[in-house]
This record gives sequence, structure tokens and C-alpha cells, in this order.
Amino acid sequence: MNSSLLTELRNIVGPRNLITSPDELPTYECDALTYFRTMPQAVLLPNSTAEVQAILRLCHREKLPFVARGSGTSSEAGNSQLPACVIG
Repeated sequence: MNSSLLTELRNIVGPRNLITSPDELPTYECDALTYFRTMPQAVLLPNSTAEVQAILRLCHREKLPFVARGSGTSSEAGNSQLPACVIG
């Protein structure tokens, strides 16, 4: 994921709600069904419907796969997609 795209995502959710640190990303590589693991390139924690809409528009424009994440309790049904972004 290039730096200009990360800047756009940061502008949408703010610096505190964009996770790209290799130390923090493993938390989001799977839900409670740990059999399927895929490390995201970024995690976004939006605070409003407008932020979610902006993120999805950007992902669509850039053809970036994403996964909408719940609380990590396996409610995503062990999603085994290859996300670039996880929206929590």
C-alpha cells in the first residue's frame, strides 16, 4: 500500500484510527476462528457512517479488497479473503 493511499485513509479516519504498525496488525489477522489467518496491510477504525462510506469509495476506486470486522468473535464466519484493509 503506497504512502499517498495511506495519507488519504489517514485523512478520512484520523491518525489514531489508522493502524499500520507491524506490532499491532496481528490482532486483526483473524477472528476467533484462527484457522484462517491473513495479515492486513492496514486497519481502519471509523467513527461514523460518512467515514465508512469514504473508505469504501476509496477501496472501490483503488480496487482494494477489504473486510468489515466485528468484534473478532468469529461472527465474520472465518472470512478467508485476502484483505488489504480491515474496517473495524
